[in-house]
Amino acid sequence: MNPRHTTAFSVHLHHIGSNGLARPSLFFDCFQDAASEQSALLEFSIRELMERGLTWVVSRYRVKVCRYPRWQERIRVTTWRSPP
Repeated sequence: MNPRHTTAFSVHLHHIGSNGLARPSLFFDCFQDAASEQSALLEFSIRELMERGLTWVVSRYRVKVCRYPRWQERIRVTTWRSPP
């Protein structure tokens, strides 16, 4: 299986700041959701791991923002797993 996972997200109204652009926290929420999707695809979902008394964490973020999106735009997020 590919170690990278890419998914798209819509920018919702609650992600938008007073300047009409997405707040930086949007990206971290999306990374967490994308990582959760990828772990489920790898059969390591939080639910499955909790049953064994385990979990996973996002250990590093690398964010490259070319421009901040506006409401209803879509962004792409790529995550990748690394060895423990």
